[in-house]
Amino acid sequence: MTKTTLKSKKNTNLRQILTAELKLTTPKLGKDYLYDRCVDKYLITILPAISKAIAFSQKSYNYRAMEFPLQQTILRNSMGRIGTKQLYIADVMKKHATTSLIVEIKKGYAYANSSMPSLVKLNPKYERLIFKELINQTVVKNSQQADEADLEPNLNVDVDPQSLASFINKTTTTINQTKANNAYKRQLIRNLLIAKELQARIVVDDEKYPLPHLKETWSQADSGRIYGHGLSLQRIPKEVR
Repeated sequence: MTKTTLKSKKNTNLRQILTAELKLTTPKLGKDYLYDRCVDKYLITILPAISKAIAFSQKSYNYRAMEFPLQQTILRNSMGRIGTKQLYIADVMKKHATTSLIVEIKKGYAYANSSMPSLVKLNPKYERLIFKELINQTVVKNSQQADEADLEPNLNVDVDPQSLASFINKTTTTINQTKANNAYKRQLIRNLLIAKELQARIVVDDEKYPLPHLKETWSQADSGRIYGHGLSLQRIPKEVR
């Protein structure tokens, strides 16, 4: 399949396009099945990571629209290696712009007890298809961002699962009906990803607190102001609240 053919196939999905592009850019990877395996492992790992990163970075004033931090070293290890040369899948896919879903803005680092995620943005070539994948994906139940792992929850926040599910359905419908790929649509997608992340975190089987709720971590600053950490309801858009 040539690049010209790829452009003419409007219904070609992201997996097919990446596999075809990988065969063009990396002809010596190995047997045909390795290309499928490489792309599958890449997408299975990076799409959920992108979804969480977009959801968690929405309240930060350090990033421009649709820029987000990504722990590339962790993703690289999660994807693993492939082929007789045991190349890292992340490195293979990142090597060429036509096979990478992200564009690196600022490279991160990881040394001993210190690390800084890379600052990235979506590859414009695949933004529409990435959004399509993210809209349709299911967030893993009780998922948690890596930088929240050491936080001890100290507050239960009541939620209405039915209202949240209704918001997700309504937002998904609105996104699909919005043809223009503009700032408004991107904000809708961001809100949807946040809502899905919250939905995956709802606790319904806690004997000590039987109502559906989210477990959050809040702390008090020296100024006396109380603020939430991670994906706190304090930090999400009012539309989702």
